[in-house]
Amino acid sequence: MLLSKRRFRFVQRVIASWESGNVITSSEAEKLRASIELAKGFRDLAPAWPVQALPDFK
Repeated sequence: MLLSKRRFRFVQRVIASWESGNVITSSEAEKLRASIELAKGFRDLAPAWPVQALPDFK
């Protein structure tokens, strides 16, 4: 399933922020996890960012 443009931009923004060394909130992390789960078959999203690599904010 493809993501909406809005959700895709959110994912790009959060990943770029995280790569820059910024802290992401637990709500951003949950939304990011959900987005990646929705788009698992969409390889252009973030092939180097498997869901398991995301930090655990629980």
